[in-house]
Amino acid sequence: ESYMDHDGGLTFSKTVGGYAVGETISYAINFAYAGGLSVTSYFQYEVGSTCALNTVDLNLDNHIAMYPNPFKESIHITINQSNTFKSLEVYDINGKQLMSRNVSDLNQLTIDTTALQSGLYFISIKSQKGTVITKKLIKRK
Repeated sequence: ESYMDHDGGLTFSKTVGGYAVGETISYAINFAYAGGLSVTSYFQYEVGSTCALNTVDLNLDNHIAMYPNPFKESIHITINQSNTFKSLEVYDINGKQLMSRNVSDLNQLTIDTTALQSGLYFISIKSQKGTVITKKLIKRK
């Protein structure tokens, strides 16, 4: 684990060495947010004679709306630019996956939550490029 250099604005960088041309580098980049939430993105890059690894658009979050929050019997999800996204997964507070759905061709989705107990849940939506957007939702009694 190592920290990236803040280059200004939303630009961060990390210089690494010791890799040969043609070698594959695998990275996991964790974006930590206030409140304990974080998003991890995974990248693979084949080393060339000049290398630059770019992160994906963090504004993908603006294309997803989930309501209500807190929820009771269902969660409604609206996805703009659905072809940008791949899958949706629901996790409980212990990290147990409760549901997985393909969302690459959906604009709207309603998830029945009547079987869930009240508490904290996480919904992760993966983009076609590997970015994971995680939303924290609360089920009320």
